[in-house]
Amino acid sequence: MSRPIAHNKVSEPINGSIVNGDNVGNIVYTVDGRGNNYYDGYADRLWVPSADGAAPIVFVTDTFTQGYTGDPAEAVPLFFACAGTSSAAIIYTANRLPGMSGQNFTTIGDALEYVTRNGYFILEGNDPFEGINADSLALDLDAAKMSSYPQQSEYWYDLSGNQNIADLINGPLFQTGGWFNLDGTDDRIQRASNILTTTTGTVVMWLRTLDTTWLMIEGNTTGYYLGAIYLGGAWYNASCGSPSYYVDTNASTNPTSEGYIDGRFHMFEAKNVDLSGWTTHQFLDYGGGSTFNMTGDVAKIQMYNRSLTAAESKQNYFGSPIVTDGLIFAVDANNIVSYPKSGTAWYNLTSSLNSGSLVNGPTFSPANGGSIVFDGTDDYISTNFTQTFTDEVTVECWYRGTKSARNHLWTLGRYAGNTNLTADFNDSGITLWIYWNGGGSPAIRYTSPNFTDNTIKHLVFTHSGSVNKTYLNGELLTPYDVLGSQTFSPAVGGVMEIGSVEGTSLPFGGNVYSYRVYNKGLTAAEVLQNYQAEQYRFEGPQGPVTNGLVLYWDAGNLDSYPGTGTTIYDLSGNGNNGNLVNGVGYNQSNGGVLTFDGVDDLLYYGGLNLSSTNYTLMGAARYSGGTRGRMINSTNNNWLMGQWANSTENYYAEGWVSTPGVGASDTNWRIYSALGDVSGDSYSLYVNNSLNAGPSNGGSAGPNGISVGAQGYSSEYSTGEFGFVLAYNRILTAAEMTQNYNYFKGRYGL
Repeated sequence: MSRPIAHNKVSEPINGSIVNGDNVGNIVYTVDGRGNNYYDGYADRLWVPSADGAAPIVFVTDTFTQGYTGDPAEAVPLFFACAGTSSAAIIYTANRLPGMSGQNFTTIGDALEYVTRNGYFILEGNDPFEGINADSLALDLDAAKMSSYPQQSEYWYDLSGNQNIADLINGPLFQTGGWFNLDGTDDRIQRASNILTTTTGTVVMWLRTLDTTWLMIEGNTTGYYLGAIYLGGAWYNASCGSPSYYVDTNASTNPTSEGYIDGRFHMFEAKNVDLSGWTTHQFLDYGGGSTFNMTGDVAKIQMYNRSLTAAESKQNYFGSPIVTDGLIFAVDANNIVSYPKSGTAWYNLTSSLNSGSLVNGPTFSPANGGSIVFDGTDDYISTNFTQTFTDEVTVECWYRGTKSARNHLWTLGRYAGNTNLTADFNDSGITLWIYWNGGGSPAIRYTSPNFTDNTIKHLVFTHSGSVNKTYLNGELLTPYDVLGSQTFSPAVGGVMEIGSVEGTSLPFGGNVYSYRVYNKGLTAAEVLQNYQAEQYRFEGPQGPVTNGLVLYWDAGNLDSYPGTGTTIYDLSGNGNNGNLVNGVGYNQSNGGVLTFDGVDDLLYYGGLNLSSTNYTLMGAARYSGGTRGRMINSTNNNWLMGQWANSTENYYAEGWVSTPGVGASDTNWRIYSALGDVSGDSYSLYVNNSLNAGPSNGGSAGPNGISVGAQGYSSEYSTGEFGFVLAYNRILTAAEMTQNYNYFKGRYGL
């Protein structure tokens, strides 16, 4: 392949955000899962996978460029995006790719294996591609990406575009956090043929183990191995050149003594590796008569046909080409070394010391690669990080604020009980205060835009000499006013906290994606570099609003419904899973939908009671013929939205809000949003994001339980199709409903 999954060539962008004419001439053709051809009309669209209507899984090829003849190396890529995120959507798209005529894939494993062996590689936008260096990348295995491991296969698929698929031998167990567990007996990950062809290759593995007996790479003959840690001893290599070994980009000849075999994930790297004469690479472990059998986890494996520079290694480790000079503290929820998607430790990437501890239950969210979620009540991160700053310091974070009342995003050190450097949102989130020099003064105050408006932002404070500057999304802010002198008092002793000040005082509400501290004042160019290096992670259509979300079923999401079974899983994290009874069907149209026969099919969950609280319900459904009763409605009381008695656009909340709309032969998809202000006796219905009925006092209660396909448990069945439903314990704003609608509308042709 001439263009791998990610790249950082000077002549081409690295962040996946070609917009509004930037190199648009290099992209001539793209098709989404609904068959829309954007050829000749692409200039106003984002690069796939962020293009309108495109889904997170995108097949890319240089082979079938429209109208191209000549040197294949000069071909431009074609993008074919799935209409949804489910395995069925991927199969549907794979069966229709150029060159796939005659294929009829029925499993995602068969589809991925065939297309990746026949000229395609895959972009995956819902788990953002890392900003890794990909020049001469020969192998890229990442268990966290469904396109690399679809969670139901004996193969681990290569994302580099080189089709170097690995076999999973003797049953390494996939873990939902995004890694394989090896049992220490006979599990191994194997590539049957050679990958590295040079004498100066690089091998990178992301591992977690307490075991001191394991291999990075083993060949087919005894004595052919790379990077064994044996009985707490040292690194070994045989017949593989003279490698230099690194752990977390730090030079090391004895990682055990450095404390790297500690139950954390680490990035182990060997450079100047010569495996060119080996006949097989058996990766992690067992084989060739060896007794090195690892007990532990492996998340990623990468190989390069060259030796990476120190800067390139750091780029891979931190996940983007950020500034690393002067970086002394860094936590990132998108980096498995920093946070393995569970637990109460948020590890510092720059050191095994000074890590953070999640206090009072902050949670993890996988959206946008990962973030730590603060409830705005008492959640915070405590660290043992201490540092004395005099003339130079930078604090940087990516965050999303959801709490309008006064709250603190971070506090860098405390002195004599007073905060030394604090980011403080107050005045209903409209104003940002940066305090330094204990006692709350001096300070700089900034206003506009709203700093806690539920969007993701990049905030940086720099102090250099006597100059203090604050940047938002790479742009310098102009202070509203300055209180006190510009003298900066160093942060001495105390602890650094994220999400609060002095324990649980003024807690932050929202998400923190990453947080960094430098012992230097970054320049404006360096601030912009960091912003642009990770901007791709937060671009594209936002997912559904999560604030107040109590139930989320999505037939087009593999994690909610895998295409089979009698359970649809709740993506809100509240465990409100639905039960499919009497043979509810499934098909891959519109990215994945549940089908109801109108006889006895039913989906229900009776344990969520929103009858007496303010609420918003949002969902997509349609009649498909035959019996026409109810689709989205309540289990335990008389509440419905959408379809009822051969009609559409209805809303009954123990009282009519909207009476029957279009009916008879109508089979159109609609996205309904039913709002209930129970305390204020006001109810409204939106159809395809336009107000259809209300506000009125026609209703009197919200839904008690959720049912699809019939009323309650046993009547008014429908022949129809169901896409998704979201339930909130509050009333969404117009902007929030628009965000949700924009996320789903493309799937249903709206």
